[in-house]
Amino acid sequence: MMLAKRIIPTLLRDGDRLVKGETSNGWRSVGHARQAVRIMAQRGVDEMVLLDITATAQNRRPDPAKIREYADECFMPLTVGGGIRSIEDVKVCLDNGADKIAICTSSSRLIEEAATRLGSQAVVAVIDYGKDNMAFSHCGTRMMGWPAMALARKYAQDGAGEIILTSIDREGTMAGYDI
Repeated sequence: MMLAKRIIPTLLRDGDRLVKGETSNGWRSVGHARQAVRIMAQRGVDEMVLLDITATAQNRRPDPAKIREYADECFMPLTVGGGIRSIEDVKVCLDNGADKIAICTSSSRLIEEAATRLGSQAVVAVIDYGKDNMAFSHCGTRMMGWPAMALARKYAQDGAGEIILTSIDREGTMAGYDI
């Protein structure tokens, strides 16, 4: 029996603009987030991940109006992330149309609390990793001191239902996944 293929684009945004970087540097604008969400919905993708990559660095929380705006265009499961630091932030995201939340830089305590309260199916852990397979936080700018696979196992034990692994060295290079 063959497994079904699912198309799940991950869109990186900085405010209202979509950005693309190479090796997590040199972010350049590639369009508007709302327009991209609309196009992906029209193309029938199975699910969508929308990450606000500057929220943590700019000390911003999730924007309920923006989440609602994207969710209104999106007729597939929507995962949102960026700036999520508390269970209240998680609730804001889910109450405004997100189906799942992506926790990137926060502690495993928040992953555990969100999974306990909301179920593992609503919690996505995001791990950026670089050379020597070490995990980074803050969009690849701070080494966490954990090997990526050990951190993935920890997050899974904490209750993350899904994990997104991103190779900092390959991100945006069109070199394919780090298999």
